[in-house]
Amino acid sequence: MEIEPGIYRHYKGQYYLVIGSVVDHETREIMVLYVPLYLVDGKQQMTVRPIQSFLDKFRKIIAS
Repeated sequence: MEIEPGIYRHYKGQYYLVIGSVVDHETREIMVLYVPLYLVDGKQQMTVRPIQSFLDKFRKIIAS
Protein backbone atom coordinates (compact mmCIF):
# COMPACT_ATOMS: atom_id res chain seq x y z
CA MET A 1 0.00 0.00 0.00
CA GLU A 2 1.30 3.46 -0.89
CA ILE A 3 0.11 7.00 -0.40
CA GLU A 4 0.18 9.80 -2.94
CA PRO A 5 1.98 13.00 -1.88
CA GLY A 6 -0.16 16.11 -1.57
CA ILE A 7 -2.28 18.15 0.83
CA TYR A 8 -4.63 16.20 3.08
CA ARG A 9 -7.26 17.35 5.54
CA HIS A 10 -7.82 15.71 8.92
CA TYR A 11 -11.45 15.07 9.81
CA LYS A 12 -11.13 17.74 12.55
CA GLY A 13 -10.18 20.34 9.91
CA GLN A 14 -6.39 20.82 10.04
CA TYR A 15 -4.27 20.53 6.87
CA TYR A 16 -1.16 18.41 6.33
CA LEU A 17 1.44 18.01 3.58
CA VAL A 18 2.11 14.33 2.87
CA ILE A 19 5.70 13.74 1.73
CA GLY A 20 5.19 10.04 1.03
CA SER A 21 5.38 6.60 2.56
CA VAL A 22 8.28 5.19 4.59
CA VAL A 23 9.00 1.79 6.13
CA ASP A 24 9.68 1.30 9.84
CA HIS A 25 13.14 -0.30 10.01
CA GLU A 26 12.28 -2.67 12.87
CA THR A 27 8.68 -3.69 12.17
CA ARG A 28 8.62 -3.22 8.35
CA GLU A 29 5.28 -1.43 8.81
CA ILE A 30 4.42 1.13 6.14
CA MET A 31 4.12 4.62 7.62
CA VAL A 32 3.06 8.00 6.21
CA LEU A 33 5.58 10.86 6.52
CA TYR A 34 3.81 14.21 6.75
CA VAL A 35 4.12 17.79 7.98
CA PRO A 36 1.31 19.65 9.72
CA LEU A 37 0.66 22.94 7.94
CA TYR A 38 0.58 24.73 11.29
CA LEU A 39 3.03 25.05 14.18
CA VAL A 40 3.20 22.34 16.83
CA ASP A 41 4.69 23.55 20.11
CA GLY A 42 5.92 26.66 18.27
CA LYS A 43 7.76 24.82 15.50
CA GLN A 44 7.26 22.94 12.24
CA GLN A 45 7.93 19.22 12.61
CA MET A 46 7.64 16.08 10.51
CA THR A 47 5.48 13.24 11.80
CA VAL A 48 4.89 9.58 10.93
CA ARG A 49 1.76 7.50 11.40
CA PRO A 50 0.83 3.98 10.26
CA ILE A 51 -0.71 4.21 6.81
CA GLN A 52 -4.05 2.62 7.72
CA SER A 53 -4.46 4.93 10.71
CA PHE A 54 -3.67 7.89 8.46
CA LEU A 55 -6.16 6.87 5.77
CA ASP A 56 -8.91 6.40 8.38
CA LYS A 57 -8.59 10.03 9.53
CA PHE A 58 -7.38 12.05 6.52
CA ARG A 59 -8.75 12.85 3.04
CA LYS A 60 -6.71 14.12 0.10
CA ILE A 61 -7.71 17.53 -1.19
CA ILE A 62 -4.81 18.68 -3.41
CA ALA A 63 -2.34 16.57 -5.42
CA SER A 64 1.29 17.63 -5.60
